[in-house]
Amino acid sequence: MYKYCKTSQSAARQCHIVSCLLEMLHTHHYDQITVQDLCKKAEVPRKSFYRYFECKQDVLLAAIDFYIQDYESFRLPGTGPGVLRTTESELTRFLTYTQKNKGTFEALTRSDLLGYALNMVTQSSLLSNVARRLMTHKEDEALYRVKNAFLCYGIYSVVGIWVTNGCQESVEEMARILTQILTEPFYVPLDATNQ
Repeated sequence: MYKYCKTSQSAARQCHIVSCLLEMLHTHHYDQITVQDLCKKAEVPRKSFYRYFECKQDVLLAAIDFYIQDYESFRLPGTGPGVLRTTESELTRFLTYTQKNKGTFEALTRSDLLGYALNMVTQSSLLSNVARRLMTHKEDEALYRVKNAFLCYGIYSVVGIWVTNGCQESVEEMARILTQILTEPFYVPLDATNQ
């Protein structure tokens, strides 16, 4: 686990190491990056690295946590307290943020880390505003967890294809398509096809 920083100087140094890992992921597979490589890139002694992190995986964990925290504070112009939030507006916010940070998304995908990141995201509140709108209040905990995972992995899969294809559709078009997929039935009952 990465360590909590008590001073702004320590927090800045920790963020710098995280930023260096993300930068390195643009050109290297995660498995190819060593702590020594990361220390060299960040220009910090190995001893300083271990002051903030126990291992390289902790840097990745911190990067995903920082990404989630950054997203939670991200707002589109004209939105904020008192503005009605809908499934489509929450998806627009998520897609806009992803498009602005598509390099990180692509780097995680290239290093086969998107599944790891998704596991953390499903446990966070990243898409909880969308999930809450699509689930009933009467669902038990197990059903909620499965639906939340299905929702997060499904949205991320579609967004991954969208990013990989160069974000050809606009954010608004993708938000509309995802909203339609999430709010309309997935199937037509068998006896309805005979009518």
